[in-house]
Amino acid sequence: MLKLIVPGLWALGSLTTTGLVADARTVKPVAAFAQERQCPTRGVARDAYVRAVDSLETSEGHSPTQGGYPQLEGAALSVLVSRSCVSVLAVNWDGELSGGLVFLDDAGHVLNREASYHGARDLLSAGPNRVAFTYTANKGSGLYESRHVVLCALRSDVWVECLNVIAHKLDIVSGSSSSSHPDSDLMMEQWGQLSIRGDTAVIKRRVTYQREGDKKTRELDLGVARLALP
Repeated sequence: MLKLIVPGLWALGSLTTTGLVADARTVKPVAAFAQERQCPTRGVARDAYVRAVDSLETSEGHSPTQGGYPQLEGAALSVLVSRSCVSVLAVNWDGELSGGLVFLDDAGHVLNREASYHGARDLLSAGPNRVAFTYTANKGSGLYESRHVVLCALRSDVWVECLNVIAHKLDIVSGSSSSSHPDSDLMMEQWGQLSIRGDTAVIKRRVTYQREGDKKTRELDLGVARLALP
């Protein structure tokens, strides 16, 4: 088994792709992702995602949590950037309220960290120099929003957004605007299903909504949008 050790961080293992879920410091394999032809994804050691979270917390000026991270989930994907391979680790914990991405080079050294993508998950190969994933933008009482993002590499350590669209968005409003209007439940729920076909992002959209005066919710197929990726 090939071992790539990063002092103080983690080890990368054999040439398989493994997603992990952790409760506190316990990590168990739960899913696998397809290998890319040019850059097969290395399996990640059992505690790698915990250490990735420690790295994210440190980059934000927080001390790593000694007791572990509740509901920790992780996944890994290898991406061809120029002539080298970059490993992308997605981690999320605390019910999608925390998380982010960590980028590693072939030797396992940290290239970049993105701690703003809470609930980062569902890594998807988007071709050379790109990675797609889903993250949670908002979560609270009567509202929820997750988004699909494609990041494009300008350099192995520099990644920028080249697509950001709704994955799932729910807005619920209850009550009345005035005493002359009866209380009502108003809502809109949007979904977007992302797939990558070559250099094109394909988004299939639909919506369910209930406006004032509607006796029941309505569903609408919003069709398919095709967006070119740089």
